[in-house]
Amino acid sequence: MFTGKVEIKVVSADLTAFTEEGEDKYELENFNTYVSLEIDSMEIGTTETKVGTNNPEWEEDFAKQQACSMNEIFITIFNKLGDENEDEQIAGCIVSIKELRRQYIVQDTKKIKFTQEMNPKGNIKLEIAFFPKENKLKRKPALHEKFYFHHGHRYAAVFFSQPAFCAYCKEFIWGLFEQ
Repeated sequence: MFTGKVEIKVVSADLTAFTEEGEDKYELENFNTYVSLEIDSMEIGTTETKVGTNNPEWEEDFAKQQACSMNEIFITIFNKLGDENEDEQIAGCIVSIKELRRQYIVQDTKKIKFTQEMNPKGNIKLEIAFFPKENKLKRKPALHEKFYFHHGHRYAAVFFSQPAFCAYCKEFIWGLFEQ
């Protein structure tokens, strides 16, 4: 569980495994890829589409700040098939934020650079930085107003710029400087 801000940079992907011989072979010129990022099923962004390559490079940054805990990052690579057809998911993975922070023990706010294996094939290069929420409770300074008790009245020291009378007993309030 992590609470705070996450900055993710999608660097590049290696999808050459899809162009090798096999039953799920793709044509190289048909790869029009983009990446979709989600944190706990909430979309944080998609990269621009890179046309006709099996090694797309995006170098795009995304950020998400959340007050409640974040557990997993969902990374999905899509092949854009055109406006008439629905985009095809060609690879995906789930990265546990807790495991990532434990595996790469670095100071917060430092970028973690790593390559993540995708399912069923390929990998993606990412850079992630974590900025934890500070759990410091900030209190307002206490207002200590001193009260004086005299003849059944409660007085606070106040400066009056003109003559004043008590609202309770109608007597004149007098004194030098603060009354």
